[in-house]
Amino acid sequence: MTMATYLMGHFGVTALAATQIVSQYTMILIVLLIGLTQALSILISQALGKKDLSLVKAYLYASILLLVFLCSLVSVLFLFFPKALIQFYMSNKMVDAHLQYLATAFFAISACLIFIDGLRHILSGTLRGLHDSQSPMRIGIIAMWFVALPMSYLTGMVYQGGPIGLRIGFVSGFIFAVILLVLRTRKKLQYLRKMYE
Repeated sequence: MTMATYLMGHFGVTALAATQIVSQYTMILIVLLIGLTQALSILISQALGKKDLSLVKAYLYASILLLVFLCSLVSVLFLFFPKALIQFYMSNKMVDAHLQYLATAFFAISACLIFIDGLRHILSGTLRGLHDSQSPMRIGIIAMWFVALPMSYLTGMVYQGGPIGLRIGFVSGFIFAVILLVLRTRKKLQYLRKMYE
């Protein structure tokens, strides 16, 4: 995230300001998701101790439903009330048309990103609960450093997508991470099912 912010700085103060406005709102949800993930890890670990894989799946699906509910509420705010969110953070005198345009675009991108990132957190928490803490870390490093940052650079700078292209490119790393985490979670659950049979 720090490197992505440095890249955004290439496009100037307005792009950085728009990024920070949106980030302040998304961080509120991220903190809630981290709490959900920690609780999920503990519950899944307890279910695993009982060798109850159906309970593991129930906890996972319940967390995803809660994620959908939270992200739906936040997405409505991000998509339909971006101006109010910007004005709550900054006075009308400080908001110019370009800042408002970028922040509104970033809110729309974040409306999609929060769900994808939420899935990433939930799947990582599930794997930690299944006593696999190395896979989420490795996947996170690969997805963020070797997919998200290069794609951000390509879409934002090389293909001249500007600040919006930079943000869209960053989403690719989260999507890549979710795909790998889904595959790893399935593999881990299949292995445990065979072991318990």
